[in-house]
Amino acid sequence: MKRWKIVVIAMIVIAAVIGGGVYQYISSLKEEIANYVLPNTTFEGLALDGKTKVEVEEMVEQKIAEYNEKTVEVQVNGETVSYTWEQLGAQYTGTDVADIIFSEQQGSISELRDMKKAAEEGERIREYTITVSIAEEDIAEELTDQYNENIKDPTDATIFIATGTTDVQVTPSEDGTKVDKDKLVVLLAEAVRNETDIVEAPLESVSPTLSTEEANHLTFDVVSEFRTSVATRTENPLHNITLAASKLNGAFLAPDEVYSHKGRVGYISAENGYKDATVYVAGEISEDVGGGVCQVSTTLYNAVLLADGEIVSRTAHSRTVSYVPEGLDATVANYGADFLFKNNTGSYLYVHSWVEGDELVVRLLGVPTGKEVELVTETAERTDSELVVYTYKTVTKNGKVITDKEKIATSRYKLD
Repeated sequence: MKRWKIVVIAMIVIAAVIGGGVYQYISSLKEEIANYVLPNTTFEGLALDGKTKVEVEEMVEQKIAEYNEKTVEVQVNGETVSYTWEQLGAQYTGTDVADIIFSEQQGSISELRDMKKAAEEGERIREYTITVSIAEEDIAEELTDQYNENIKDPTDATIFIATGTTDVQVTPSEDGTKVDKDKLVVLLAEAVRNETDIVEAPLESVSPTLSTEEANHLTFDVVSEFRTSVATRTENPLHNITLAASKLNGAFLAPDEVYSHKGRVGYISAENGYKDATVYVAGEISEDVGGGVCQVSTTLYNAVLLADGEIVSRTAHSRTVSYVPEGLDATVANYGADFLFKNNTGSYLYVHSWVEGDELVVRLLGVPTGKEVELVTETAERTDSELVVYTYKTVTKNGKVITDKEKIATSRYKLD
């Protein structure tokens, strides 16, 4: 074989060997960079050198789980409540680390070779972190039920007016406190972002319904008054009337507040100081504890009518009573009727109730409305067994009729 042919064959063999090696190198380089993280790459300070995409994704998931379990302690009034970041609604950006890393580890052969060399020599450094974000409205939802209650309830100014006078004594009000949820939301969001472990809940004042200043400027003149006779009452019913009147005395109603007579006077029982006297039960006359107390609710009812108050609930006795005309009484019972009215005067009302000589007096104090109320009762029906009475009111103000003979009640009484 001629020499030149041998040389050609040798060159071909050498080229094949070199080409195969180059191909193997290129394939290996592509596979390495496509599947494994280059050196000097970190995530949250952890080295990712040689990690696969799946391994990087697992590390990210683990880190998010760790963050979700982090807690912030809220200290308030000597107590601590702990919230995890997950409960507070923490969100994370930068979690697509694996996608970013391997999208950057692409290029031509020369680019890949240079990329690897730069990474190995520390000239190519990649550091990845998670950024925590938090929506304050999510925190607010979490805290809504937790911090609704006052830490300290405010105390309203109280009013005392000596019976039979309009001399007002004011006991000062006190502010209450509660958690300022708006500020707490901001502090919690900052705590998550700054990885702070403890937050002292900010407090805000809670104003009383009636402040000292407001109380000092209230007016208490006579709005209305009604009297009923106790001249014929014997010892026990008079005792019961006097006791119930003392419990009613001093009732204080805010504008639009609904008064409950049973709620104010309480349960009628021997344990509460009441004595046996004549009562009506289902239309029958008998002896029971508390006989006579309905004269107090009746007297109050009429005082409220004369103030043009809004009657919410009133029930007539099963039989007529002697101390008011038919149709103007109001009964109450432990397990039955209650007398309710709404303070519609637009100002605070103070109730005086006391026995003066032979009379039970109920007086409403507040800002006079200028109204004059006329009450009229008419017999609608009378049989041997029943009496039906209609009650009307006419209201005038400044000489002008604003309510003309309005029917306000129908009362039915048993007759023997």
